[in-house]
Amino acid sequence: MAFMFEHNTNNDDFTDIHKARLHAVQFDAHHPGFLLHDFNVMLDYVYEISPRLTGAGFLPARTLHMLNAQMYQPLQHALTRPIQRSFPHLNGLFWLLHASGLAFVNHSGKKAALQIHEDVYTSWQELNSTEQYCTLLEAWLLRAAPELIGGHTIFGYNRVLNDWRDLFERIPDEGVHFEDSSRDERDLNYFPGYHNLALLELFGFVEIETADVIEGKGWRFSTICRTELGDAILPLLLLKIFGDPDSDDEPIIANDNPYQIGLLQPVLQPYFTAWQKNLVIPHLGFRSGLFVYKVTLFKDVWRRIIIPAKQSLEALAYLILQAFEFDDDHLYRFIYTNHFGAEQNINHPFLEEPESTNEVQVGAIPLALGGIMLFNYDFGDNWIFELLLERIEEPAGGQKAAIIESVGKAPEQYPTYAEDEEFVW
Repeated sequence: MAFMFEHNTNNDDFTDIHKARLHAVQFDAHHPGFLLHDFNVMLDYVYEISPRLTGAGFLPARTLHMLNAQMYQPLQHALTRPIQRSFPHLNGLFWLLHASGLAFVNHSGKKAALQIHEDVYTSWQELNSTEQYCTLLEAWLLRAAPELIGGHTIFGYNRVLNDWRDLFERIPDEGVHFEDSSRDERDLNYFPGYHNLALLELFGFVEIETADVIEGKGWRFSTICRTELGDAILPLLLLKIFGDPDSDDEPIIANDNPYQIGLLQPVLQPYFTAWQKNLVIPHLGFRSGLFVYKVTLFKDVWRRIIIPAKQSLEALAYLILQAFEFDDDHLYRFIYTNHFGAEQNINHPFLEEPESTNEVQVGAIPLALGGIMLFNYDFGDNWIFELLLERIEEPAGGQKAAIIESVGKAPEQYPTYAEDEEFVW
């Protein structure tokens, strides 16, 4: 059958049948779907081991093989050199670790390591199964930044719910069946993406029958079917997240703070009544003291600087430029990831973005110790400085911003070339 041209019209309205199905859902490690079993396996492993990451920021092959073996349904494949995206379920769970606010990357060692926030882990353990499931569902739909797993944000938000809706519109009631190496099967790697398809299975929204392993191939499936839970919850989520044209209620997507915890609780709690508590994400708030950064331009060219918390990011920018003997006549931005792994920018005042560097203080940036912030200077030459937050010292009377260590000769900001020297861009 031509999968991409099938259209199912049974998921457009939220009906009394859908409501009854939601009321009947039971939550435990293996229901609905096996999300909580698999997620907690990965979470506990990362909490105990703090695995080192690859240069690209993903789990290494040995860790992937070990975790895959502990999944409720280990993925069968015949790949000689698999990487993280070769394991769509693990890739999706890795995404949720970040989007939930449980995990962060510590760059303080020789290799970056994936770690778990101790306070958030404690809060997670205090949630019941319903609360854990709903926490992960909200994180996936509202806060999962595609960049965390090599994707891209489109129009300012991820497309999970859109792609889920589009997928269900193309799956008939009897399910969809795939021929060997069919185009339809390959197309799903792009929309909704194998990681999202795997998460739909983990959440219990689809059932997937796997196909025989083929040499050199990864995850393969022969049949995908919508579940009753998937059919029931999707129209409710579409109405509440994107808005009901027949209601004056503000859609969730219009919320000024998309990182607010518990946005889906008023939507789902009438059906999942055990959702009483939410994951507690400690708010760093303003941190006083003296911030010590290691600022790296090249591997063997770096500076260590210290700056009081009450100084602005504009002052931090000038200190970096001074440390590398650069002129300060270009635009710039600071780039960091928030508690949920989403990229945030604070820009030069002339860029006229919502937050500018002359309005934000150093101590207000929610960067964990061992975290990295980038300083992107001169968008033409595109200099990238990496700021590693090494420590925060107690305030010292009269301490000013300063360069406290210098290694390596800084490059020329504007190199000159002899007339007979060919310059290649």
